[in-house]
Amino acid sequence: MARTIPQLAAGIVCCLAQLACGSIDEPPQDRQSREQFAASLLRSFRSRVSLHWSIAISSDGARLASATGDGFLQLWDVSSGDRLREVSAHSGGAFSIAFSPDSKRLASGGRDPFIRFWDVENGKEISPPLRHGNLAITALAFNSEGTLLASGSTNGTIQVWDVSQGKETAKLFEFSDYVTSIAFDPKSEFLASGSYDQKGILWDLAAAAKVRAVKGAKGRMEVKFTSDGDCYCAAVEHGQVGMWNLSRGERLPVTAMPDSQAAMTLAWAPNYLIGGGEKGAVWIWSSQNGKLVRTLDSQGEAITAVTYGSGSRLLAAASPGEVMVWRIE
Repeated sequence: MARTIPQLAAGIVCCLAQLACGSIDEPPQDRQSREQFAASLLRSFRSRVSLHWSIAISSDGARLASATGDGFLQLWDVSSGDRLREVSAHSGGAFSIAFSPDSKRLASGGRDPFIRFWDVENGKEISPPLRHGNLAITALAFNSEGTLLASGSTNGTIQVWDVSQGKETAKLFEFSDYVTSIAFDPKSEFLASGSYDQKGILWDLAAAAKVRAVKGAKGRMEVKFTSDGDCYCAAVEHGQVGMWNLSRGERLPVTAMPDSQAAMTLAWAPNYLIGGGEKGAVWIWSSQNGKLVRTLDSQGEAITAVTYGSGSRLLAAASPGEVMVWRIE
């Protein structure tokens, strides 16, 4: 979790606020990015719980799921706004969830060391759980075919599983703190991972070996692959958002936080980075130039989780008692 940062100088805050509203002159490419990222509030889901550790949108955009602080999984119908079910999944808290690429299964992990698989239609557990040692599970990701699942834990270990056989295919370890993010490349040849000690690492899966790593200040690191296989990572550090091209080990433009809010959580969207703030703001930055292109106000409290559904162009953010969904035009 990012630390609270000192308030920016008044002139800088004013300038950034004006830029966010489009009230001062901008370069044409920045104005184009802002116009292209048009967001309209689609739905707000009320939840009985005050803490959502993780949220996910199915690839078809039909379902939204959340992992709650009291160990439950909640599943909503995005179109109708109905909560379809709530399942007790993990003792001590549910920390991570991931939809399979076909939107039919949901994987979950929590304070207990078990990875569980659920049928999205009926909410029933569909296969024996996998066990990640004796450790809490803090990150999950399927590969593009849904045949592999990667799990990350509180001690920095990553395990890769053959889903159909329930067997471990690789074990990776490099971190000194918990794993915050995992992603497979489109061909499942590489894996990217980020951790709270703010390392981003690119792994060769066949060799189970590190290819490249970047390091920032202590804090959450979020990773992604593009459709053409490029790998990126991002983190909040010293009141700024840092981004890297992990495939090349290059530092990208750095952007200052737009106000005195600290970022609580990050997520990637194609060409954009999304951040959730401690006072309810949701920020969208261009991953090409680091510019803030839009700010969404949840009208709520701290944003504890954000996610983007690439197949549906839906953006979701969770705060105490509520999950909000925007459609990206």
